[in-house]
Amino acid sequence: MMSRPPASNRAVRHSLIGALSLYTLIEAPIEMACAESKPEFIAVLVAKTIWLMVIVGVLVGSRIAERALIVFCLASAIAVSITSFEVKDSSPYILLVLFVDVAIKVCVFISLAVSAVMESQRIPRVSSPS
Repeated sequence: MMSRPPASNRAVRHSLIGALSLYTLIEAPIEMACAESKPEFIAVLVAKTIWLMVIVGVLVGSRIAERALIVFCLASAIAVSITSFEVKDSSPYILLVLFVDVAIKVCVFISLAVSAVMESQRIPRVSSPS
């Protein structure tokens, strides 16, 4: 049986995941409006749907979804960080939005990764025979 982290840790994790889902929901229509072609529009729609499905999976306690979100957040934070160098001269507002994106994803990554490491190092309790 998997033991649960303390309530304060769960609250922080749920808050970070809530921020990520809210950011995803706000960002999706903006990205879809900026899509230059129908395939790009569909790609954004599919990508945001996958993000939200994985987030819901984490919130309902799926270990696979949690591991997937760890990978997604790290890969996305790296990709967005690289992209931000390309757009840094175009608009400070776009750069700020990208910074918020990276900050949220890095925080979710750290929270979930630390939780996963702590969980893997827990020693299962063995009940003594009565």
